[in-house]
Parts: sequence; structure tokens; C-alpha cells
Amino acid sequence: MALMRDILKMVLQKDVLEPGETVLLRVSLLPLWQPVLMTVSGLFLAQLAVLRLATGPEGFVLGIELVHDIALAALGVFMFATGIFIYVVHRVWTLLVTDRRLLQRQGRKYDEIPLAAIDEVRPCRLGDGLFVTGRGQKLVIPCKEKAAARIRAAIEQAEGTA
Repeated sequence: MALMRDILKMVLQKDVLEPGETVLLRVSLLPLWQPVLMTVSGLFLAQLAVLRLATGPEGFVLGIELVHDIALAALGVFMFATGIFIYVVHRVWTLLVTDRRLLQRQGRKYDEIPLAAIDEVRPCRLGDGLFVTGRGQKLVIPCKEKAAARIRAAIEQAEGTA
């Protein structure tokens, strides 16, 4: 129960927002296809195992096939539940741009740089991502080019309104 409460807090950002602070951009940097593939695969495996159990050639017989089918069904249910859990976690933000600051979450802790203190936002030299510096802090944001453009635009918009 405490885990769900923590997840809901992180999803709703109530644990980090200051009074009157507005979220301009919320980004989750996890790919969505992974939980979807896990969920669909688990559902398929569980259904296949149940179908095999229900329509076996000799009916319901105790034996090694039954053990395999039960194991397959258990694996399918586990994959399905894992996919749903990953999807819920996927909805949790990993980067917030507000009208006052830039926040990057890593697990249960987060790093922040006030927008007024941001000196530079530039692409990383090694691969995809953004490198943000300000007030002695450095943030490396791993993201693709399209997400990087959205993040830069939100930071510029926030700095323009501040």
C-alpha cells in the first residue's frame, strides 16, 4: 500500500511542487513499447496455457505436460502483472520543467536547477541527450532528439515568462 501511495505521489508531482508552481512539461523518458509488449506477451502465454489445459488430448491428466502448462500459465500471469506494473511506473515523470525550475527524478530522489540559474543547455557530445549546467550543477538528460527539442523549448518558454 505504501508503494502505491509513493507511486501516486510521484505521478501527481505533489511531493516536489511548491505552492503556485505550474508544470510546463512533464516527460517520462522510458519507452512505452516495453510494458505493452510484456503485457501482451504475458496475456498470450497465459491464454495459450489455459487453452492447452482445457483441450488436452486425453483431458485433464496429471503428468509432465500438466506441470509444463501450469508453469507456462504462471509465467504468463507474471509477465502480464509485470507489464502492468511497468506501465504504471512509466507514467511517473522523470523530468519536469516548471515556471521556476528544472527537475530530474532518479528513483526517489531528484535534482533541480532554478531556471534563473541555468547557464547553458546544449546537446551531449556522446549520443542522444541534453547537458544542462547552472550554478555549479550539471544535469545530463538522456533523451532522443525530438524530446530534447521539446525540453529546450519548454526551458526557453519558462525563462521568457520568469
